[in-house]
Amino acid sequence: MESVDIKDISGNIRFSTPINEGSKRHFLLMQEDYITLLFSLFNPVYFKLGDYVDNELGIFELVDLYKPTYNTTTGAYDYELRLDAYYWKWKN
Repeated sequence: MESVDIKDISGNIRFSTPINEGSKRHFLLMQEDYITLLFSLFNPVYFKLGDYVDNELGIFELVDLYKPTYNTTTGAYDYELRLDAYYWKWKN
């Protein structure tokens, strides 16, 4: 299974995750261009603005702060991390 490396602004890997079921890429011409990564962790990872993924689809960055949801059933933190195409960071 292919994995995705989420890097900080210095290019260091902050977190790696496999491409899990439910993860997707969404592209709507001149309206949206992003990827969503779904994963769960027992210890939360706090992503920062500017964290990014650089792969064959392009460069996608975290342009909005994100906080995971705690799942009381599994005892883990559920992530639905949205990373927008690099050119969407201009919305800030």
